[in-house]
Amino acid sequence: MSRRSFFVSRAVPIAAVFALQGCALLLSLDEFEESDEGTNEPAPLVFNIILRQTVMDCVGCGIWFDWQGSQDNKPKLVVEFEHAGAKQANTYQHGPDGMDNAHGFYLSADGDWAKHAILVKLGPQRTGLFRADISDIPRAATISKATLYLHINTNEGFADGDNTSVLAVHECNRAWDWDHATWTHYDDGALWDQPGGDFGPFVRQIRAKEDLRDRGFSRSNPNADFDFTSYVVQLQTAR
Repeated sequence: MSRRSFFVSRAVPIAAVFALQGCALLLSLDEFEESDEGTNEPAPLVFNIILRQTVMDCVGCGIWFDWQGSQDNKPKLVVEFEHAGAKQANTYQHGPDGMDNAHGFYLSADGDWAKHAILVKLGPQRTGLFRADISDIPRAATISKATLYLHINTNEGFADGDNTSVLAVHECNRAWDWDHATWTHYDDGALWDQPGGDFGPFVRQIRAKEDLRDRGFSRSNPNADFDFTSYVVQLQTAR
């Protein structure tokens, strides 16, 4: 009998019977390897958050994370995990080696916006967003830590006396495009359900006192970091 290769799509019946040299072989779909189309395609895994200010310390007092023209200061996500007995840390940040799968920017009702900056204000309203495609993390990996690094604007990052501002971080429900997103649209011709961005499940808070000032972060020590391990674990579990 000559060698033959079979392609089996997911649309075939649950079981298929092949006659092979007089023997019946019963194969279920679960036993088939995927075809070459998508054999190495990772299951999607996207870190996608939206930030809004829920408590404002003073009129116009927001919190501003900004790259200020330096590549190192762009928003950055680092995910540590273990897979096949080996520990690994993947970094997601726009720019290095041409990477374009990590985007941070903000929106406003008056049309003010900027890439690589996350300015969040209750009034006048500014909404911050950050998204990273982390699908290269193996599906069987165990997440050990996920940290988001944000650089505080050294001129106007947050007020010296601000001990009460709170940013609420939610999962964002839309695959927004930073080249076309506006206060009303998340992509060209595609409307947000609510102006300023669509807020999904709550993820965590970022508080001016507990998460910034008490940890020593300020305009003079601007390289802040925030733990998002629980969120990434949830994403990986639901994958």
